[in-house]
Amino acid sequence: MGGLAGQQAIADRSDRCRDALLRQTLPERNRRVLTRFNRSTQHLELLRSYAQREGHTSVPVDLIVDGLKLGQWARLRRREHTRLSAERQAQLVVIPGWFWGTKADQVWSQKFELLARYDDREGHIKPPDGHIEQGVKLGGWVREQWRGKEKMPVERSAKLESLPGWNWGREST
Repeated sequence: MGGLAGQQAIADRSDRCRDALLRQTLPERNRRVLTRFNRSTQHLELLRSYAQREGHTSVPVDLIVDGLKLGQWARLRRREHTRLSAERQAQLVVIPGWFWGTKADQVWSQKFELLARYDDREGHIKPPDGHIEQGVKLGGWVREQWRGKEKMPVERSAKLESLPGWNWGREST
């Protein structure tokens, strides 16, 4: 076996030997920490590959890759992002398409960005009801935001209010 495949086989064998030696010499607690670290590193690599292949990091929660529950792992990282170390957060945010929060949060943010670009281009934030921007019915989405003010999270309403010309009524400019 030669070339790249041979080098990979040697590296894999070397990793297995190192891990076996560590299992023999490290106390049980340290072995568990090392195992968690290795598994987390594997998850990160799988997520990078997924993002590169799919163009996003919205991993289906039931996705299992190479025996690892990638979807559950990604969902848990998003849920506990405030408890993750700065190093772990940095490892995630550099993955293209990574986002904190839920899929719904991501979709809302994408639509907000479309509205902000529409505002920059058109000079107002009142797209007609039938207006479609990059496949999104932007006019209808704006109407939904106006109607849903009472149930909307504070962060979202603040973001909308940051747009010049945003007002909580359709008849406003």
